[in-house]
Amino acid sequence: HAFFVGMNLVKYNLIIVSSVNIIYLILVIILGIKLGLFGIIISLIMQVVMVGVLKLVVIRKNKI
Repeated sequence: HAFFVGMNLVKYNLIIVSSVNIIYLILVIILGIKLGLFGIIISLIMQVVMVGVLKLVVIRKNKI
């Protein structure tokens, strides 16, 4: 996200995206096996929500 980079929070971006992507891969495997395509879609939605929430938390803690 450009706003996140503009606030000079790039190092947090790497940590957030990397950790959430690992969780996403685990969820895709588990939910994909259990629910098929619907499980993959749920995993993707959960990834987007987790990244958004974590970035909002970091932005609120690093307010200038």
